[in-house]
Amino acid sequence: MENSTLPACVVPRRRFVRWFLAALSLITLGCILGRFYAVYYPNWTVLGRDLELACPLMLLVFGPLLIPVRTVRGSMLQLLGLVCAVLLSLVICIFSWDPSISGAPDLTRLAYVMLVGWTALPIFFYLYVPICLLHLLLCFIEKRKQRK
Repeated sequence: MENSTLPACVVPRRRFVRWFLAALSLITLGCILGRFYAVYYPNWTVLGRDLELACPLMLLVFGPLLIPVRTVRGSMLQLLGLVCAVLLSLVICIFSWDPSISGAPDLTRLAYVMLVGWTALPIFFYLYVPICLLHLLLCFIEKRKQRK
């Protein structure tokens, strides 16, 4: 059971975030598998390389959203972070169904790596890290005010 000292609105949001991220992960994995079967089926090493690329980048974007939050503000920031997770999954799924460069598989893989990487890395470094630092600063200021 969840911790009962949390505000009433945090617990359902935490459950929603976990279920939503699990659904996005399954959809994204399905898109990666669909792309593999449509373009590269006999070559199993391509599937391994696609998963080696997608899993760390998905973990970079999805991982911070799985950290338990204890405040209403943290819960709200977590919900806003779901937009980034949806964006990454959307980029992976849209590119998975785009057969525009099907004649050049190496060029397709390079474009896929660059597109997914340039979506995930800025989300983490330019959005998650500053928001997390701002949240920690605000929590520190609130605790300091409560002590006085």
